Amino acid sequence: MKRFVLFLFMVCSTFGLFSEIRYEQKDNVCECIITYKNDNLEAVNIIGSMTDDWTEPGVPMVKNADGVWEYRFKMTRSREFYKFYNPATEGETAYIEDPEAQETIDSPIGGKNAVAKRPPRKVKRVVTVVEEVVE
Repeated sequence: MKRFVLFLFMVCSTFGLFSEIRYEQKDNVCECIITYKNDNLEAVNIIGSMTDDWTEPGVPMVKNADGVWEYRFKMTRSREFYKFYNPATEGETAYIEDPEAQETIDSPIGGKNAVAKRPPRKVKRVVTVVEEVVE
């Protein structure tokens, strides 16, 4: 299995394809950053549950300083579902599955939707110690 993952990484790197999800947590706000590198596309959108509920053509991704397409949003739900979208094409061929999604679910239109999961919130626990007084 490790060999297959390494092989897949090498193939994706060779063709200029990769994706990643990162999370930045500040206070009680979780920002999700989804990146996608595809040197064959002039524009990439993201479409999903967090982008006006799958309304085509989705939301344009922005190229960051590294030349990688990026989309940032505040996670208000525990899970969001998405695909990449090629605005230069139409129909089902415009939808692009995340090639490195850690988790997927079946899509009602076919294929797989990637899942972005909000990491568990860090909760500070306050413990009150009550001493029992014996007389």
